[in-house]
Amino acid sequence: MLLSPSGLAMAEAAFSTVATSQALFDQTLVAMKVHLTRTRKIPVPLRDLEGLEAVYQTFYANGFYLRASPSYWDLMVATDTAGVMRSYLATEAGFAALKDLQSRNLVVPVVGNFGGPKAIRAIGRYLKAHGATVSAFYLSNVEQYLTQDGLWGEFCQNVATLPLGPSSTFIRSQSGGGGGGRGGSFINSLGAMAEEVKGCGGR
Repeated sequence: MLLSPSGLAMAEAAFSTVATSQALFDQTLVAMKVHLTRTRKIPVPLRDLEGLEAVYQTFYANGFYLRASPSYWDLMVATDTAGVMRSYLATEAGFAALKDLQSRNLVVPVVGNFGGPKAIRAIGRYLKAHGATVSAFYLSNVEQYLTQDGLWGEFCQNVATLPLGPSSTFIRSQSGGGGGGRGGSFINSLGAMAEEVKGCGGR
């Protein structure tokens, strides 16, 4: 069943009143590292374990409000242009689907520059080798940084190397709309990847 914005707001209020616990933080951090390195037997480099700890510490210290706007909670309750919430917390099915992917180690973080020559192209080679097609690409608001750094054309060329289909979709987070976030100032929107990449080389 789709959760209402008021229901999610109540959940936020409930979580925000829970006191932090250094002991629980330490226990959970150890459990995460053990799960990755012993249970999953993943050869995680020390620098990545240190990075994991740094990110976890940030969530521990700041909760939902990792940055001024949009906050993590704003992202969770944001809607699309039709006013429908699409985050993984919006439906039980969505949460279960993401939980299943995570439990099977199918959520794989890749660190890289969207306008650089490696990360996106490497993903493209992997997907092509496995006969896969990109279904969705979450851009957040990275386009503004690519544009201001003069890397938009390079990004388009990188995306063009991905195996795309008619339904391959860009997912964007945008401010200034009326469909979500605090004060109705944050929305998500969709775009057809193949069509946009064809026409954005000179942007």
